[in-house]
Amino acid sequence: MSELDYGSECAVFDSLGISGIVYETDCTPRRAQKSCLNYSMIYVTDGKGLLRTKSVAKELFPGCVAVIVPSCDWSIENIGGLKYIRIMYFGMEAKQLANQFGIKRTIKLYPGMTDLAELWNPCIQLPNNIAVLRCKGLIYYTFSEIERLSVGSESVKDAPDTAHKIKSFIDNNLTDSELNLNYISEKLSYHPNYISSVFTE
Repeated sequence: MSELDYGSECAVFDSLGISGIVYETDCTPRRAQKSCLNYSMIYVTDGKGLLRTKSVAKELFPGCVAVIVPSCDWSIENIGGLKYIRIMYFGMEAKQLANQFGIKRTIKLYPGMTDLAELWNPCIQLPNNIAVLRCKGLIYYTFSEIERLSVGSESVKDAPDTAHKIKSFIDNNLTDSELNLNYISEKLSYHPNYISSVFTE
């Protein structure tokens, strides 16, 4: 595990500030709570794990991106060779991005982002000043890819499996009076536009 601390590199008034980048194979609840004032964006590079909050556990695998809001009590369990990169960030732009993508409560998980590996992997080996700039760009670029994939791009790789997962969820919860697109999106951590595009495909 290696950690680079960039806290001194950024001012609290930055529209998007980077407070750290970490390459980890495990994250205990106690460690995670240290970043309670930051958003966290996680990119899984290898293996499998579980991202847990008080109410949910979501499976992590290579190519997953997870976004975690500040003050969320969370931990990651390594269940098989898990490796991931975590960027901690803050600022008004961080909050606006979270609102734009409907990340309001705890975590959102975006699978199928394997093409980002070549951009994420070099970050932890860069000098501090370059890594800060790279991380800011990565956050914006990752969100732009999430948006691109959510509007029905033909490059969505796991659409058939995702469609079966969504259909299964609907079938199992058909009698639930709260069942609607936003409810499904919240429970399965997929953007509503992505769910619609998967069924359109």
